[in-house]
Amino acid sequence: MAAEQVDQDAVINWLGPDGISSALGLHHGDHSLLRERVFNADRFGQRLAAESVWIESFDHLANLAAQHAPLQLSGAAYYHHVAVRGVSDGAIWIANSAPGYRNVWDTLNRSQFSALGSWRATWVR
Repeated sequence: MAAEQVDQDAVINWLGPDGISSALGLHHGDHSLLRERVFNADRFGQRLAAESVWIESFDHLANLAAQHAPLQLSGAAYYHHVAVRGVSDGAIWIANSAPGYRNVWDTLNRSQFSALGSWRATWVR
């Protein structure tokens, strides 16, 4: 399958029932199955690899967002995954599939970061 043909259904199939469900969403908050089955599977022969880290601080996330966006981001207390687009006006600019969830819309600010972590980010290099 060509990269431009990948859609939500393809990713759901790659993750399988032990990786994603309608009841829980993604099953592994540490992004391990995303790395193993989606990012590091080299499905497109591009020799890409995913890197994943625990986020140490808001500034750490802002630096990663500025250098490596797009990122996959999840927060333990947030209990939701979003895509990080970059940094905007001192906040983390996100693509949020559930706008308003836990009062987070299209940016994540310092107080939201503090309240909704710990955080894990993954990007492809």
